[in-house]
Amino acid sequence: RHSARPAVSFDAMALQLRKRQQDAIHRMLNLNVSRVVPLGEREAEETEVYKILVMDRHCFDVITPLVRVNELRRHGVTLHLLLDNERQPIHDVPAVYFVAPSAHNVARITADFAAGLYEAYHLNFSSSLPRPMLEELAAGSVKANAAGKVAKVFDQYADFVSLSEDIFSLAQRDAYVALNDPTAKDADVEKAVSDVVKGL
Repeated sequence: RHSARPAVSFDAMALQLRKRQQDAIHRMLNLNVSRVVPLGEREAEETEVYKILVMDRHCFDVITPLVRVNELRRHGVTLHLLLDNERQPIHDVPAVYFVAPSAHNVARITADFAAGLYEAYHLNFSSSLPRPMLEELAAGSVKANAAGKVAKVFDQYADFVSLSEDIFSLAQRDAYVALNDPTAKDADVEKAVSDVVKGL
């Protein structure tokens, strides 16, 4: 059986993977608009939306090799903060969240809803948000009377660190130990394998 697609080298695929992740991050920083205008070609009539970027430590590691601080500013990000740090309300600015889909992070976001920290919430998860967590997020926004402020919820599927064009890491600490420890429980090994599969 033959394929009509031309052969693609591993190096080209790796370069494309990094570029696609970079494009996804840029799109996210531009509030997930379908078309990202190159920074040097923006039309004069386009209005820049100034925003805050809120990340957890994992997604900070994801974004760091891809976007420099000056690029964040050029995408309208005036401030970038860690989710677990104490943050002051900034009521007239939207916030872009980029976090891993975890119960802890969902609880922190719903606490932000309750505190009324930002004008609008653009929520981006590094991989698929499980339905129970999505329901918890929705319930938290309704309870805080903030449902109208949740602009978008996206699964970005960018849960890996592109170290260079041909090297990436799933950034899963102690994964090797979990998979090779002879004393590890079956449930722990299965979870480690599941995390690797999700990352790939």
